[in-house]
Amino acid sequence: MISDQRILAAYWTLAGDCFPGGKTEVSPYAFETRVAAAAAAGYGGIGLVHADIQHLRDALGFSRMRAILDAHGMRDLEVEIFSDWFANGERRARSDVMRADLLIAAQELGASHIKISGDMDGADWPLPVMADAFGTLCAEAARAGTRVGIEIMPWSNLSTIANTMPVVNAANAKNGGVLLDVWHMVRGHVPFEDIGRLPADKIISIELDDGPAQPAADLWHETLHDRLLCGEGAFDIPGFLSQVARTGYDGPVGVEILSKDHRILPLDQMAQRAFDSVKKVLA
Repeated sequence: MISDQRILAAYWTLAGDCFPGGKTEVSPYAFETRVAAAAAAGYGGIGLVHADIQHLRDALGFSRMRAILDAHGMRDLEVEIFSDWFANGERRARSDVMRADLLIAAQELGASHIKISGDMDGADWPLPVMADAFGTLCAEAARAGTRVGIEIMPWSNLSTIANTMPVVNAANAKNGGVLLDVWHMVRGHVPFEDIGRLPADKIISIELDDGPAQPAADLWHETLHDRLLCGEGAFDIPGFLSQVARTGYDGPVGVEILSKDHRILPLDQMAQRAFDSVKKVLA
């Protein structure tokens, strides 16, 4: 059963006036202020990205960060996101730095899962290469006490359930699976019925948000700046949730609002508005 007790504020939902690939990805809000705002709004978890984690590690230390999370009842923690875990050369070297940092953070902070992506340029990679690399990563994550979810995205080589699950299944890792964001499902034309056929334990997390019926000409710009709160757009969120529920999934329910309008609101308003929008669609 999908529970409203496990609503998780993905990093960008509470980060404030910053966005992926911007001048900085470090939130202008203090960590404890963000966690307190999340708890006050009703969330049971939050997310962190690599740049913010590294900043907070140096400023606070992992022990203090974990104490703050525990004191505010944060059950779930998501850390994200890196690609090129399957690549080689300089791309793999850069990926491995982020990978090591996030695995350490996951272990020290008790993260429920790590979010990763496929090839963000959409380049094809052989299934054995992807599966072997994913299996190795999942084994490392298991030693850190966490799980790994591949976020399916329309511009990635892992753009559908149909082309991502072969990687997951071939890797055969108990702690590995997929992360399903309704935005990417809708914009990537992924049939919701494919979700309903998944084993529940292969869904690592889900994410909710909304958008107009007609996609923007530039999907990348839309996903970074123009997402809507649940119920403010045209996505069939009930249909998405119905298929997730068919699997028996009962894990985290992320809300990921990347929006130029949302990110400039006061922190408490960002937190409460996003939480309330998810609570309504889960009711």
